[in-house]
Amino acid sequence: MTFITVMLIGSALGLAHIALPLVEPGILASVVVLGLMVAMAVDLPLWLGAAIIGVFALLHGHAHGTEVAVAVNGL
Repeated sequence: MTFITVMLIGSALGLAHIALPLVEPGILASVVVLGLMVAMAVDLPLWLGAAIIGVFALLHGHAHGTEVAVAVNGL
C-alpha cells in the first residue's frame, strides 16, 4: 500500500514537472538494495521498511510521471 500511494505522489510531481534529484540512479539502487534485502532476508522495523519503500516508490512514480506525453492527461 505504501509503494502504490507514494508512487502516485511521485507521478503527480513528475506530471507537474517538479524535478527530483538522482531519479535514475535511485531506481537502480532500489533494484539492488531491495533485491539484496530479500535475498538476505533482512528483518527491518515496519517504519524503516515503509520509509525505504516510500523513497524508492517516489522515484519510480516520478520517472513514470515525467514520461507521460505533454498532450496526454495523466489520468
